[in-house]
Amino acid sequence: LPEIPDYGTPLTIRHVMSHLSGLREWRLVAAFSGIGEGSHVLSNQDLLRIAAKQRALNFVPGTAYSYTNTGFNLATILIERALANGKTFQEFTQEAIFEPLKMTHTRWRDNFRVLVANRALAYGPAPSGGWIQQTPIENIIGAGGMLSTVGDWLLWNENFTHAKVGGPDLVKSLETPAKLSNGKTITYAAGLVVSTFGELREVSHAGATGGYRTWLGRYPDQGVSVAVMCNSAEANPTQLGRDVARLWTGAVSAPKPAFAADPVKLGELAGMYRKVRDSSAVELRVKDGKLTIDSGMQLVPTGVASFSAGESQFLFASGGFRVVTPDGDAVYERVQPARPSASELASLAGAYTSRETDTTLTVAAKDGELTL
Repeated sequence: LPEIPDYGTPLTIRHVMSHLSGLREWRLVAAFSGIGEGSHVLSNQDLLRIAAKQRALNFVPGTAYSYTNTGFNLATILIERALANGKTFQEFTQEAIFEPLKMTHTRWRDNFRVLVANRALAYGPAPSGGWIQQTPIENIIGAGGMLSTVGDWLLWNENFTHAKVGGPDLVKSLETPAKLSNGKTITYAAGLVVSTFGELREVSHAGATGGYRTWLGRYPDQGVSVAVMCNSAEANPTQLGRDVARLWTGAVSAPKPAFAADPVKLGELAGMYRKVRDSSAVELRVKDGKLTIDSGMQLVPTGVASFSAGESQFLFASGGFRVVTPDGDAVYERVQPARPSASELASLAGAYTSRETDTTLTVAAKDGELTL
Protein backbone atom coordinates (compact mmCIF):
# COMPACT_ATOMS: atom_id res chain seq x y z
CA LEU A 1 0.00 0.00 0.00
CA PRO A 2 1.93 3.07 -1.21
CA GLU A 3 -0.13 5.40 1.01
CA ILE A 4 1.43 3.89 4.14
CA PRO A 5 4.75 5.59 5.02
CA ASP A 6 8.08 3.79 4.76
CA TYR A 7 9.00 3.27 8.40
CA GLY A 8 12.52 2.14 7.58
CA THR A 9 11.93 -1.47 8.59
CA PRO A 10 10.14 -4.38 6.87
CA LEU A 11 6.41 -4.56 7.63
CA THR A 12 5.03 -7.82 6.27
CA ILE A 13 1.57 -9.30 5.79
CA ARG A 14 2.43 -11.91 8.43
CA HIS A 15 3.24 -9.11 10.89
CA VAL A 16 -0.22 -7.69 10.21
CA MET A 17 -2.03 -11.04 10.47
CA SER A 18 -0.36 -11.83 13.81
CA HIS A 19 -0.64 -8.33 15.34
CA LEU A 20 3.13 -7.89 15.37
CA SER A 21 2.99 -4.88 13.03
CA GLY A 22 3.24 -1.99 15.48
CA LEU A 23 0.51 -0.18 13.51
CA ARG A 24 -1.44 2.23 15.67
CA GLU A 25 -5.04 1.36 16.53
CA TRP A 26 -7.11 3.54 14.22
CA ARG A 27 -10.00 3.86 16.68
CA LEU A 28 -7.77 5.56 19.25
CA VAL A 29 -6.34 7.94 16.64
CA ALA A 30 -9.82 8.72 15.32
CA ALA A 31 -11.02 9.54 18.83
CA PHE A 32 -8.33 12.23 19.10
CA SER A 33 -9.43 13.52 15.68
CA GLY A 34 -12.97 14.11 16.92
CA ILE A 35 -14.39 11.32 14.76
CA GLY A 36 -14.61 8.63 17.41
CA GLU A 37 -16.63 5.45 17.15
CA GLY A 38 -20.32 6.16 16.60
CA SER A 39 -19.90 9.87 15.86
CA HIS A 40 -19.26 9.55 12.11
CA VAL A 41 -19.94 6.94 9.43
CA LEU A 42 -16.46 5.80 8.44
CA SER A 43 -15.30 3.48 5.65
CA ASN A 44 -12.09 1.57 4.97
CA GLN A 45 -10.91 4.47 2.81
CA ASP A 46 -11.26 6.78 5.82
CA LEU A 47 -9.20 4.33 7.83
CA LEU A 48 -6.53 4.28 5.11
CA ARG A 49 -6.28 8.07 5.27
CA ILE A 50 -5.88 7.90 9.06
CA ALA A 51 -3.19 5.22 8.85
CA ALA A 52 -1.32 7.08 6.09
CA LYS A 53 -0.81 10.10 8.38
CA GLN A 54 0.95 8.14 11.12
CA ARG A 55 4.63 9.04 11.03
CA ALA A 56 5.80 6.20 13.27
CA LEU A 57 4.90 2.73 14.50
CA ASN A 58 4.30 1.81 18.12
CA PHE A 59 7.27 -0.59 17.95
CA VAL A 60 9.55 -2.29 15.45
CA PRO A 61 7.52 -4.96 13.60
CA GLY A 62 8.08 -8.43 14.99
CA THR A 63 9.45 -7.33 18.35
CA ALA A 64 6.16 -7.36 20.28
CA TYR A 65 2.51 -8.41 20.12
CA SER A 66 -0.18 -5.74 20.34
CA TYR A 67 -3.71 -6.30 19.09
CA THR A 68 -4.77 -3.68 16.54
CA ASN A 69 -7.73 -3.64 14.16
CA THR A 70 -5.88 -1.38 11.72
CA GLY A 71 -3.91 -4.12 9.99
CA PHE A 72 -6.86 -6.40 9.21
CA ASN A 73 -8.88 -3.46 7.92
CA LEU A 74 -6.02 -2.40 5.64
CA ALA A 75 -5.71 -6.01 4.45
CA THR A 76 -9.12 -5.73 2.75
CA ILE A 77 -7.79 -2.89 0.59
CA LEU A 78 -4.63 -4.86 -0.17
CA ILE A 79 -6.73 -7.85 -1.30
CA GLU A 80 -8.91 -5.67 -3.53
CA ARG A 81 -5.84 -4.22 -5.24
CA ALA A 82 -3.73 -7.38 -5.50
CA LEU A 83 -6.17 -10.28 -5.93
CA ALA A 84 -9.72 -9.17 -6.65
CA ASN A 85 -9.28 -8.13 -10.32
CA GLY A 86 -11.56 -5.12 -9.98
CA LYS A 87 -14.02 -6.76 -7.61
CA THR A 88 -14.86 -5.37 -4.20
CA PHE A 89 -13.77 -7.25 -1.08
CA GLN A 90 -17.42 -8.20 -0.65
CA GLU A 91 -17.59 -9.71 -4.16
CA PHE A 92 -14.19 -11.39 -3.93
CA THR A 93 -14.84 -13.17 -0.63
CA GLN A 94 -18.33 -14.17 -1.75
CA GLU A 95 -16.96 -15.93 -4.84
CA ALA A 96 -13.69 -17.26 -3.40
CA ILE A 97 -14.78 -18.30 0.10
CA PHE A 98 -18.44 -18.08 1.06
CA GLU A 99 -20.00 -19.71 -2.02
CA PRO A 100 -17.55 -22.68 -2.18
CA LEU A 101 -18.15 -23.34 1.53
CA LYS A 102 -21.93 -22.92 1.09
CA MET A 103 -21.97 -20.08 3.62
CA THR A 104 -25.20 -18.72 2.18
CA HIS A 105 -26.02 -16.45 5.13
CA THR A 106 -22.72 -14.56 5.29
CA ARG A 107 -21.81 -11.11 3.97
CA TRP A 108 -19.89 -8.00 5.03
CA ARG A 109 -21.50 -4.93 6.55
CA ASP A 110 -19.88 -2.52 4.07
CA ASN A 111 -23.06 -0.41 4.08
CA PHE A 112 -24.78 -0.40 7.45
CA ARG A 113 -27.97 1.06 5.90
CA VAL A 114 -28.64 -2.05 3.78
CA LEU A 115 -31.55 -4.11 5.10
CA VAL A 116 -30.47 -7.67 5.90
CA ALA A 117 -33.19 -10.23 6.52
CA ASN A 118 -33.31 -11.67 10.05
CA ARG A 119 -30.46 -9.48 11.27
CA ALA A 120 -30.26 -9.22 15.06
CA LEU A 121 -29.65 -5.75 16.47
CA ALA A 122 -27.19 -5.27 19.33
CA TYR A 123 -27.97 -3.95 22.79
CA GLY A 124 -26.17 -2.77 25.90
CA PRO A 125 -27.12 -1.60 29.38
CA ALA A 126 -28.48 1.94 29.66
CA PRO A 127 -26.89 4.19 32.32
CA SER A 128 -30.28 4.72 33.98
CA GLY A 129 -31.28 1.06 33.78
CA GLY A 130 -32.81 -1.06 31.06
CA TRP A 131 -31.32 -1.38 27.60
CA ILE A 132 -30.22 0.79 24.67
CA GLN A 133 -29.36 -0.16 21.11
CA GLN A 134 -25.63 -0.53 20.38
CA THR A 135 -25.54 -1.55 16.72
CA PRO A 136 -22.38 -0.22 14.98
CA ILE A 137 -22.95 2.76 12.69
CA GLU A 138 -19.96 2.34 10.36
CA ASN A 139 -18.93 0.73 7.08
CA ILE A 140 -15.45 -0.44 8.09
CA ILE A 141 -14.85 -4.15 7.52
CA GLY A 142 -11.99 -6.63 7.77
CA ALA A 143 -11.22 -6.85 11.47
CA GLY A 144 -14.98 -7.05 12.02
CA GLY A 145 -18.19 -6.21 10.24
CA MET A 146 -19.14 -9.73 9.17
CA LEU A 147 -22.83 -10.64 9.22
CA SER A 148 -23.27 -14.40 9.56
CA THR A 149 -24.90 -17.25 11.47
CA VAL A 150 -23.59 -19.93 13.82
CA GLY A 151 -24.31 -22.50 11.11
CA ASP A 152 -22.18 -20.69 8.55
CA TRP A 153 -19.37 -20.26 11.06
CA LEU A 154 -19.32 -24.01 11.68
CA LEU A 155 -18.94 -24.49 7.91
CA TRP A 156 -15.99 -22.08 8.06
CA ASN A 157 -14.39 -24.11 10.84
CA GLU A 158 -14.96 -27.33 8.91
CA ASN A 159 -12.69 -25.97 6.19
CA PHE A 160 -9.76 -26.18 8.61
CA THR A 161 -10.27 -29.94 8.58
CA HIS A 162 -10.91 -30.52 4.87
CA ALA A 163 -9.13 -27.45 3.40
CA LYS A 164 -11.57 -27.16 0.49
CA VAL A 165 -10.76 -23.46 0.19
CA GLY A 166 -7.13 -22.40 0.30
CA GLY A 167 -5.60 -25.86 0.50
CA PRO A 168 -3.69 -27.61 3.31
CA ASP A 169 -0.67 -25.29 3.22
CA LEU A 170 -2.75 -22.15 3.75
CA VAL A 171 -4.78 -23.75 6.53
CA LYS A 172 -1.58 -24.86 8.25
CA SER A 173 -0.07 -21.38 8.00
CA LEU A 174 -3.16 -19.79 9.55
CA GLU A 175 -2.85 -22.10 12.56
CA THR A 176 0.92 -21.72 13.00
CA PRO A 177 1.67 -19.60 16.10
CA ALA A 178 3.71 -16.49 15.39
CA LYS A 179 7.25 -16.02 16.64
CA LEU A 180 8.71 -12.77 17.94
CA SER A 181 12.09 -11.56 16.73
CA ASN A 182 13.61 -12.70 20.04
CA GLY A 183 12.58 -16.28 19.24
CA LYS A 184 9.60 -16.47 21.63
CA THR A 185 6.59 -18.30 20.18
CA ILE A 186 3.25 -16.73 21.13
CA THR A 187 -0.27 -18.17 21.09
CA TYR A 188 -1.54 -15.85 18.35
CA ALA A 189 -1.26 -17.32 14.86
CA ALA A 190 -2.89 -15.55 11.88
CA GLY A 191 -6.31 -14.36 13.01
CA LEU A 192 -6.51 -17.32 15.39
CA VAL A 193 -5.39 -18.10 18.93
CA VAL A 194 -3.81 -21.54 19.32
CA SER A 195 -3.81 -22.56 22.98
CA THR A 196 -5.25 -25.18 25.32
CA PHE A 197 -8.48 -25.62 27.25
CA GLY A 198 -7.85 -28.01 30.08
CA GLU A 199 -5.70 -30.59 28.34
CA LEU A 200 -7.27 -30.08 24.91
CA ARG A 201 -5.77 -28.20 21.98
CA GLU A 202 -8.00 -25.23 21.22
CA VAL A 203 -8.05 -22.96 18.14
CA SER A 204 -10.30 -19.97 18.71
CA HIS A 205 -10.98 -16.26 18.51
CA ALA A 206 -13.36 -13.87 20.24
CA GLY A 207 -14.86 -10.68 18.87
CA ALA A 208 -16.67 -7.57 20.06
CA THR A 209 -18.11 -4.54 18.31
CA GLY A 210 -20.89 -2.30 19.56
CA GLY A 211 -23.12 -4.56 21.63
CA TYR A 212 -22.21 -7.74 19.72
CA ARG A 213 -20.09 -10.41 21.41
CA THR A 214 -18.88 -13.56 19.62
CA TRP A 215 -16.57 -16.55 19.99
CA LEU A 216 -15.62 -19.35 17.61
CA GLY A 217 -13.69 -22.33 18.93
CA ARG A 218 -12.42 -25.59 17.46
CA TYR A 219 -11.00 -28.68 19.13
CA PRO A 220 -9.23 -30.43 16.23
CA ASP A 221 -8.34 -33.64 18.02
CA GLN A 222 -11.95 -34.21 19.12
CA GLY A 223 -13.59 -33.01 15.90
CA VAL A 224 -15.68 -30.47 17.84
CA SER A 225 -16.48 -26.86 16.92
CA VAL A 226 -18.54 -24.33 18.87
CA ALA A 227 -19.86 -21.01 17.53
CA VAL A 228 -21.39 -18.40 19.85
CA MET A 229 -23.07 -15.17 18.73
CA CYS A 230 -24.62 -12.77 21.25
CA ASN A 231 -26.33 -9.42 20.76
CA SER A 232 -25.82 -8.27 24.34
CA ALA A 233 -22.79 -6.27 25.45
CA GLU A 234 -23.00 -8.05 28.82
CA ALA A 235 -22.62 -11.54 27.35
CA ASN A 236 -19.46 -13.61 27.85
CA PRO A 237 -19.31 -15.74 24.68
CA THR A 238 -15.95 -17.32 25.53
CA GLN A 239 -17.29 -18.73 28.77
CA LEU A 240 -20.53 -19.83 27.10
CA GLY A 241 -18.62 -21.51 24.28
CA ARG A 242 -16.26 -23.35 26.58
CA ASP A 243 -19.16 -24.49 28.74
CA VAL A 244 -20.64 -26.11 25.63
CA ALA A 245 -17.25 -27.52 24.60
CA ARG A 246 -16.85 -29.07 28.04
CA LEU A 247 -20.10 -31.01 27.56
CA TRP A 248 -18.99 -32.40 24.19
CA THR A 249 -15.33 -33.06 24.94
CA GLY A 250 -15.24 -33.77 28.67
CA ALA A 251 -12.57 -31.09 29.09
CA VAL A 252 -11.78 -30.12 32.66
CA SER A 253 -9.97 -26.89 33.46
CA ALA A 254 -6.98 -27.38 35.73
CA PRO A 255 -7.85 -26.19 39.27
CA LYS A 256 -5.89 -23.18 40.50
CA PRO A 257 -4.43 -23.61 43.99
CA ALA A 258 -5.71 -21.11 46.53
CA PHE A 259 -3.22 -18.84 48.28
CA ALA A 260 -3.99 -16.53 51.19
CA ALA A 261 -2.26 -13.20 50.64
CA ASP A 262 -0.86 -11.17 53.53
CA PRO A 263 -2.93 -7.94 53.80
CA VAL A 264 0.20 -6.00 54.78
CA LYS A 265 2.02 -7.29 51.69
CA LEU A 266 -0.90 -6.28 49.47
CA GLY A 267 -0.69 -2.75 50.84
CA GLU A 268 3.01 -2.62 50.04
CA LEU A 269 2.33 -3.58 46.41
CA ALA A 270 -0.31 -0.88 45.91
CA GLY A 271 0.80 2.24 44.07
CA MET A 272 1.55 3.64 40.63
CA TYR A 273 3.63 1.82 38.03
CA ARG A 274 4.85 2.79 34.56
CA LYS A 275 5.30 0.41 31.63
CA VAL A 276 8.91 0.57 30.51
CA ARG A 277 8.10 0.09 26.80
CA ASP A 278 5.69 2.99 26.28
CA SER A 279 5.53 4.88 29.63
CA SER A 280 1.80 4.19 30.07
CA ALA A 281 0.85 4.21 33.75
CA VAL A 282 -1.34 1.92 35.84
CA GLU A 283 -2.33 2.10 39.48
CA LEU A 284 -2.77 -0.86 41.80
CA ARG A 285 -5.17 -0.49 44.71
CA VAL A 286 -6.31 -2.64 47.61
CA LYS A 287 -10.10 -2.82 47.82
CA ASP A 288 -11.99 -5.08 50.21
CA GLY A 289 -8.78 -6.98 50.91
CA LYS A 290 -8.09 -7.63 47.21
CA LEU A 291 -5.42 -6.21 44.91
CA THR A 292 -6.96 -4.61 41.82
CA ILE A 293 -5.65 -2.83 38.74
CA ASP A 294 -7.00 0.34 37.07
CA SER A 295 -9.87 -1.39 35.29
CA GLY A 296 -11.08 -2.88 38.58
CA MET A 297 -9.83 -6.32 37.54
CA GLN A 298 -8.78 -8.41 40.53
CA LEU A 299 -5.29 -9.89 40.74
CA VAL A 300 -5.66 -13.33 42.31
CA PRO A 301 -2.73 -14.29 44.57
CA THR A 302 -0.89 -17.47 43.59
CA GLY A 303 2.19 -16.97 45.77
CA VAL A 304 3.98 -14.50 48.02
CA ALA A 305 4.84 -12.21 45.10
CA SER A 306 2.82 -13.66 42.22
CA PHE A 307 -0.73 -13.07 41.02
CA SER A 308 -2.90 -14.10 38.09
CA ALA A 309 -5.61 -12.40 36.04
CA GLY A 310 -7.05 -14.53 33.26
CA GLU A 311 -4.10 -15.95 31.32
CA SER A 312 -1.72 -13.24 32.58
CA GLN A 313 0.73 -13.70 35.44
CA PHE A 314 1.90 -10.73 37.53
CA LEU A 315 5.33 -11.37 39.06
CA PHE A 316 6.51 -8.76 41.58
CA ALA A 317 10.12 -8.00 42.43
CA SER A 318 11.97 -5.09 43.95
CA GLY A 319 10.96 -1.88 42.20
CA GLY A 320 8.20 -3.22 39.96
CA PHE A 321 6.55 -6.22 38.35
CA ARG A 322 6.50 -8.22 35.12
CA VAL A 323 3.31 -9.24 33.33
CA VAL A 324 3.81 -12.61 31.64
CA THR A 325 1.27 -13.52 28.95
CA PRO A 326 1.17 -16.21 26.26
CA ASP A 327 1.88 -13.47 23.71
CA GLY A 328 4.80 -11.69 25.36
CA ASP A 329 5.90 -9.96 28.55
CA ALA A 330 5.69 -6.38 29.78
CA VAL A 331 7.83 -4.81 32.50
CA TYR A 332 6.50 -2.13 34.87
CA GLU A 333 8.57 -0.01 37.25
CA ARG A 334 7.25 1.67 40.38
CA VAL A 335 6.96 5.45 40.15
CA GLN A 336 5.73 8.16 42.46
CA PRO A 337 2.73 10.21 41.30
CA ALA A 338 3.80 13.63 40.05
CA ARG A 339 2.59 16.59 42.10
CA PRO A 340 3.39 19.64 39.98
CA SER A 341 2.97 23.13 41.41
CA ALA A 342 0.42 25.59 40.06
CA SER A 343 3.14 27.40 38.10
CA GLU A 344 4.41 24.13 36.62
CA LEU A 345 0.88 23.25 35.50
CA ALA A 346 0.42 26.72 34.04
CA SER A 347 3.57 26.27 31.95
CA LEU A 348 1.94 23.27 30.24
CA ALA A 349 -1.18 25.17 29.21
CA GLY A 350 -1.60 26.05 25.55
CA ALA A 351 -2.58 24.68 22.16
CA TYR A 352 -1.10 21.43 20.87
CA THR A 353 -1.43 20.50 17.20
CA SER A 354 -1.01 17.00 15.77
CA ARG A 355 -0.43 16.54 12.05
CA GLU A 356 -1.21 12.84 12.49
CA THR A 357 -4.76 13.55 13.65
CA ASP A 358 -5.36 16.97 12.03
CA THR A 359 -6.38 18.14 15.47
CA THR A 360 -5.51 20.96 17.84
CA LEU A 361 -6.09 20.31 21.54
CA THR A 362 -6.27 23.18 24.00
CA VAL A 363 -4.91 22.47 27.48
CA ALA A 364 -5.90 24.75 30.36
CA ALA A 365 -4.69 24.87 33.97
CA LYS A 366 -7.42 25.49 36.53
CA ASP A 367 -7.84 24.73 40.23
CA GLY A 368 -4.66 22.67 40.33
CA GLU A 369 -5.63 20.46 37.38
CA LEU A 370 -5.07 20.29 33.64
CA THR A 371 -8.16 20.06 31.44
CA LEU A 372 -8.66 19.51 27.70
